Amino acid sequence: SGAGERVRCGGGGGGALDIEGAHDRDAICVRWQPRAGDPSAGLLLSAGYDLQIKLWDARAPSRPLHTLQGHVAPRVARQKGIFQPQFCAGGRYVVASGEGSEALSLYSAESGATLSRGRIGCTASTLSWCESRRQLGVATGKTLRFFEPRLA
Repeated sequence: SGAGERVRCGGGGGGALDIEGAHDRDAICVRWQPRAGDPSAGLLLSAGYDLQIKLWDARAPSRPLHTLQGHVAPRVARQKGIFQPQFCAGGRYVVASGEGSEALSLYSAESGATLSRGRIGCTASTLSWCESRRQLGVATGKTLRFFEPRLA
């Protein structure tokens, strides 16, 4: 969970991973993506009110692997934070939206590159990836929308 600018992830064996100063403003979302074949390894995704998404290697969290930016114009009056970014396609990609944004952004988890950005015509309040259907579920108000992104 995010606690101020710190990211904390509890370990199954009683240990915890703390990343002090992970964000410039409060961290509000944390996601874990295990790496196949090594249960101690994985990617940690954090997002916050500083409008950044950061990817961390859980084995070496001293600095982020990538800082994903550019989803929104800097300091858009309506934009307060990046909410509910998700890993998708087995952790190869990150998809994100933000408060007040009517767009989705798709990033490479490996390189941090922006792969796609597009307007969806609504503000996404929640994102959910369905691996078996390879679809992205988007909740907006009372409506659910499903997208099938073109992934390499």
